[in-house]
Amino acid sequence: MDESLVTIPAPPVRARRAHFPWLAALVPLIGGVVLWVVTASPYAMLFGALGPIIAVASMLDAARTGRRAYREARAAHGRQLERARARIAEHHASERARWASRHPDALALIALPARIWRALPGDAASLVLARGSRRSACRVSVAGGDDDGGDGDDDRGIDAAETASRARGGRGDRGAGRGRRRGRPDDGSGAVAVAALTPAQLRAEARTVRDAPITIPAAEGVMVLGDAPFARAAARALVLQLCMTHAPDALRLAALPPDGWDWARELPHAEPSVAGPAAAVAWGSMSTSGRGESPLRLEVVDASADDRASERGGAFGAHALDVRDGEIRIACGPAEAPVDPRCGALVEVRGADGAAALSLTGPSADQLAAPGAAWGAAGVGVGHGHATVVQLLGETQARTIVALLRDRALALFPPVDQSSPPALGELLAEASSRAGIGAHPPGCPLPAPFAVADGAPLPIDIVTAGPHALIAGTTGSGKSELMVSWITALCALYPPERVVLLLADFKGGTAFAALAELPHVVGMITDLDASGASRALESLRAELRWREARLADADARDIADGRVDMPRLIVVIDEFAALLAQHPELDELFADVAARGRALGVHLMLGTQRAAGTVRDGLLANIPLRFCLRVVDEGESRAVLGVAGAAALAASHPGAMLVRRPSDGAPFAAQAVRAAMPDRAGAMRRWAGHPPPRRPWLPPLPTRLDAEALAAVVAAADEEAFAADEGDIARAAGAARAFSMALGLLDEPAAQRQRPWALSPARDRSLLVVGGAGSGKTTALRMVEHAARGSAAVCVWIGADREQAWDTIERLANLPEDGGPATLVLIDDLDALIAGLPGEYAAVLLERVERLLREGFRMGITVIAGAQRAQIAGTRVGESFHTRLVLRVSNRAEHLAAGADPRAFTPNRPAGRGTVDGLEVQLALPPAPVAGAPSAGALASRARAGAAAPPADARWEPPAGPLGIVSRTPAALEARLRAAWAPLGVVVVSLRSLPAGTRMAELAAAGEHAVAVVGDAQAWQEHWSLLASIRSGHPLVIDGSSWVEFRAMTGSRELPPYIAGDSGWLCAPDGTVSRVRLPRGQGRGAASAVS
Repeated sequence: MDESLVTIPAPPVRARRAHFPWLAALVPLIGGVVLWVVTASPYAMLFGALGPIIAVASMLDAARTGRRAYREARAAHGRQLERARARIAEHHASERARWASRHPDALALIALPARIWRALPGDAASLVLARGSRRSACRVSVAGGDDDGGDGDDDRGIDAAETASRARGGRGDRGAGRGRRRGRPDDGSGAVAVAALTPAQLRAEARTVRDAPITIPAAEGVMVLGDAPFARAAARALVLQLCMTHAPDALRLAALPPDGWDWARELPHAEPSVAGPAAAVAWGSMSTSGRGESPLRLEVVDASADDRASERGGAFGAHALDVRDGEIRIACGPAEAPVDPRCGALVEVRGADGAAALSLTGPSADQLAAPGAAWGAAGVGVGHGHATVVQLLGETQARTIVALLRDRALALFPPVDQSSPPALGELLAEASSRAGIGAHPPGCPLPAPFAVADGAPLPIDIVTAGPHALIAGTTGSGKSELMVSWITALCALYPPERVVLLLADFKGGTAFAALAELPHVVGMITDLDASGASRALESLRAELRWREARLADADARDIADGRVDMPRLIVVIDEFAALLAQHPELDELFADVAARGRALGVHLMLGTQRAAGTVRDGLLANIPLRFCLRVVDEGESRAVLGVAGAAALAASHPGAMLVRRPSDGAPFAAQAVRAAMPDRAGAMRRWAGHPPPRRPWLPPLPTRLDAEALAAVVAAADEEAFAADEGDIARAAGAARAFSMALGLLDEPAAQRQRPWALSPARDRSLLVVGGAGSGKTTALRMVEHAARGSAAVCVWIGADREQAWDTIERLANLPEDGGPATLVLIDDLDALIAGLPGEYAAVLLERVERLLREGFRMGITVIAGAQRAQIAGTRVGESFHTRLVLRVSNRAEHLAAGADPRAFTPNRPAGRGTVDGLEVQLALPPAPVAGAPSAGALASRARAGAAAPPADARWEPPAGPLGIVSRTPAALEARLRAAWAPLGVVVVSLRSLPAGTRMAELAAAGEHAVAVVGDAQAWQEHWSLLASIRSGHPLVIDGSSWVEFRAMTGSRELPPYIAGDSGWLCAPDGTVSRVRLPRGQGRGAASAVS
């Protein structure tokens, strides 16, 4: 919807007068005459007279009703026009406020200090010349007619509509008009309001906004003419307007008239050629913008210097100004001065109230309303366009504004000595020669000179001025070089026994690469090793606890106590924002270090490009030592220092900065020096003989760990700590199950230790190992089997053989709760095992595994399963595992699906490296693969429900008598069975060759030993009586069929044992079902029983 379009209704039109109803009047009259002739009654004539009377009354009533409706419509239309006028006024107010906000004048900027100096170098400057009538975007449209495109019939308003209506209406309307002329009022206030406001007037009002700022691009040039005091006051306001919108590095005042402009020479924008004594300050940071743009040049010229103006080709020179030239010219002169036609605007000041005439000759002229369109000729300046009001500033007001700008410049652009600073080696040599700098008592302060201020070395002590430091600066400002110089100075002046450094470089590891060999550096971490960085920084928690314990042992309050001998630790972080982006959980850690670091001797040196929004208030409150190099905007400078000066530091001088210590009332300027290779080499030579300092964390976990190496770690570990829970385990599960198996090495950076990771069957109950191909998942299960040797535990391996897996898990699920020996069930690729089973079998197997996980503890069973797909961790079975080990997976989503912290995901983890309970662990490699996997027979000693299963290679001989065989390929099976069973005396008969109604006795007499009847399911259904006889007293073999066919042949709803490949079901007469393998080819011999 176009908010600038105001729609008003069309004016009401009087309804046309209706004709006299002759027919309605004559018909009753004729009827009355006829009745009088027929009846000869005089009353009939009265009936005939009623017709004309009623017709005249109806016509009079309709005329009266039409006049009343017309008056009401006129009144409603008047009210709608008033509401439209109010909407036009609101739109004008919005436009006026928007223009004033976009283009404030000098006095408005005083009330808006945040808008001062907001323009950047290269921005097109604009000037607010005056306040006056300006063309509006608001338009008025009449409903059902054209919009504000011209002044046609609609502009005549209601009176024009009435004239047209009277022309159409005839004498009745003329009579009504005469009635109005005689003074009979049509209506009250409604008619008066309509007469006072027409659509034409609304359109005229909508086109023009009064008291609006009139602006032009400053590069078009302005001439201000009039009496000297008034013209100069107006030009003064324009000059100050430009100087208040553009900072000194965005606008330079290059020329001034010789007389009456001394106040402007004190502006910080004044170039040395025009600056006064008070402005002759070495504004070093204003010498260049540092943003790739040259500053604008403002020239104020005297238009009365006719001779000089004629030489230049007028007040605006020989050529018209071009915006690309970056020059702005304002000419000021008396009223009689010649007008240069090339200026973009001419302002003629008429009096002390600011009344002026304004003429615009450039493209900006179209913003003015058309002369006389709205208000007639009363507001038009003689020969020059619209009369307006310009802003006038006296010299006293101007000097007040100049003083305000100078104070702002001193805060934003403190003069910086940008002469070539001395080398760091010179500062270090001077510092080393000072008394006391070579003494290094425990907990000593750490003053180090790495910058100069006012031409002298500036030693900064992070201990007394800190205890923490914040260094802010945009790219290329010299932030990293400052940190390198500070670190080099500390390492050159103090031994590793007094200060050590942890370096964190989160912009690729290049900033601190040259410092890694310094003896004080106990570690360097980068963003290239996300897991190592997180581990190292987490170790700071343990470092804090270690230092607290040292202070408690010495009965000391802080590290400055002489009874405590430990070095100060300085944590140096370049690109602190990038670190928190990768590890947001460390924000709390740094806040803790900042709060407790002073007493513990742990100091933070944080470098960042943006402090606002990165360094939280709680952390920033504990960092009183702050350095701010060049930043991108004033807000960043204020966030660090409280002043905006760092936003204007020159990019051509890296290392230029503002420094604020707790003892400083205001920031002061300094220049960082640059460290060189000889400075670092000197520090290394000086402390070469000193012992290496203590590292705050242990080295990372090994990428390969043998079982023998793990055994050595276990032997060296604290035996009490390793078996802390075994007393409780023995009481809960019995001594036979109270044992632990060391499987790998666990990393605890928060405790600064690496200890064996042990799995206790009675305590941990179950373990799920999730990992992709080559991650060490199967090796982890082999390591469990190796670690269980020497204990009373029974290991049961379940591999890819699905028949063996089905039988083993079935027997395990049926074991009694007899407190027997511990049983370790090792299931390799549980997810692949489940996926390879039909739906019915997979559901039953999952139910049995879940039962083992839920109730196996009472049976002494511990399930250790491996899975390749992380999705199994989210299933009901996966959630039933007590402990979960996540090895390397393909992506972060898989890592999260496995239940691990996505922030700990590392795509290039070595084999055997995983995460358990939020900590990293490296699994050990067993000495050699276990020869052979335990078979189901290993459970025979615990089987109570029935006899042990026969060996897998036992020969199955068909029993004597009839035998039924169901096969999908009966012909092929018949040939194989005849070849294999003929030596056994078994006769093989095709079911389809038997006549209907064949009895069991006939089959029994067909062979000496046994008779095997072979047929498909359909044939057996046709010989239903024979099938029933075999099922009731003879074996029935169902070969390679589905569970559905098994149920159809046997009528049983119980799930039979799972079969794969060439197996079949053997259904005994007593209802038991076992698995057999029938001959599949020549030379394979008899079928064998497998379960």
